[in-house]
Amino acid sequence: MFGVRTTASRSEPAATAAAYTPLGVHLVGSLPLASPESAFRVMAANLGDRLRRLPDGETGPRSDWIVWQYPVLSSRPEFEVGPPVAGFYRPLPRLQLRPGVDPAGLHFGSLGYAAAARASCREFAVLKRDGVVPAGCRFQVCLPTPLAPISAFVALPDQARVEPPYEARMMAELDEILAGIPADQLGIQWDTNFEFGMLEGAFPTWFEDVKAGILERLLRISRRVPAEVELGFHLCYGDTLQGFHREPRDLGRLVEIANALSASLGRPLSWIHMPISRERTDTKFYAPLEQLNLRPETELYLGLLYPEAGPDGARRRVAAAREFLGGFGVATECGWGRRAPAMVDTLVNLHRELSRPVAAPSRAPATFGSSAGGPSAGRQASPESPTRSGCGRTSTPPAASTTAWTTTAGIGTSTPPSSSWRAHSRRATCWSTTRAAPGSCSTGCGCASSTARSG
Repeated sequence: MFGVRTTASRSEPAATAAAYTPLGVHLVGSLPLASPESAFRVMAANLGDRLRRLPDGETGPRSDWIVWQYPVLSSRPEFEVGPPVAGFYRPLPRLQLRPGVDPAGLHFGSLGYAAAARASCREFAVLKRDGVVPAGCRFQVCLPTPLAPISAFVALPDQARVEPPYEARMMAELDEILAGIPADQLGIQWDTNFEFGMLEGAFPTWFEDVKAGILERLLRISRRVPAEVELGFHLCYGDTLQGFHREPRDLGRLVEIANALSASLGRPLSWIHMPISRERTDTKFYAPLEQLNLRPETELYLGLLYPEAGPDGARRRVAAAREFLGGFGVATECGWGRRAPAMVDTLVNLHRELSRPVAAPSRAPATFGSSAGGPSAGRQASPESPTRSGCGRTSTPPAASTTAWTTTAGIGTSTPPSSSWRAHSRRATCWSTTRAAPGSCSTGCGCASSTARSG
């Protein structure tokens, strides 16, 4: 069971723990690359056999996480600018509601997240069709919790009044993402930086019971995600490359929140990512992992890779964590986006050296619609059910094929609901797996079929 401590793991000799190679890699989100296509191509080529999901790199205006939401908020006529808060997330003027503004009338238009996801999904679909992205890899959409931009940019006295309309708009964006991307191709990740800042007392809150308020919000927005869509959390203490990083005393609070989410979601929890301190390999720091109680389907990824410390430092952290865990994958503490593009090769090599593959696909077409892979492979849409055939299209797929995958339990099989169809960049669905002369298919993909449907 991925991420769940077993009795045997605690009693293994130290040499065995030190030699453990983590299973798989998780990309937290941002990547210092030029475009989503570049992110998909570079990561699939170098880490494709280690990944169950692939984010678009949060490139362009999204490269500095939530900062691109500041103009979304500040452009509203209901706000005026106030003084910045010294030493806070960013030295930007805080936004406050103008005198006399009724927050009940505050509504937000597009936040940009759904539009970015749909655009990246089209790139992802084409690259999966062409075999660049592995067949079993889902598209990972990383979203900040609605709490984060409100805490970061809105003046504290107005946060309670601005949070509901902003959350409502974020849920509308989530609904657009869910409607536009096939459930069996999608994974949603909530980024929880500000939540842990509040739990540690670093950020002020507008609700009295901090832990209860945070969990209630995380559960509320997560239950919006259907069970067929994978769901994960990036538990975050900040980035060591930025001034708002907080060093946890130990892993106790991370374990506490992970356990609460696992027990209370009422739906599958596909993955949890936890940051690990670069400097800590002592038992006291890792001991709370012994209390981690994740469900069998949940993958655990530890953010213990730091290029500055190299593979030897990472192996020491792996060995320390292994004393309390039966298995886990690896990641960095946060996204790569604030690192120099020249660091990508170093980071890729570090991830490869410190991990082993998660999947060994058999001969099956690498098509957008195959959803096999990983320990959660059993949670598939019914092959007979109407299924989306790409980004925003719905059709009934033909008969499915079967793909074999290496999981933590060995070799398993799953039946992808749509493993013989293609998603076209021209917003049409082609049912053929045979390539032929260009022009044979009405979608222009170059296959021999005349059964493609526009949609």
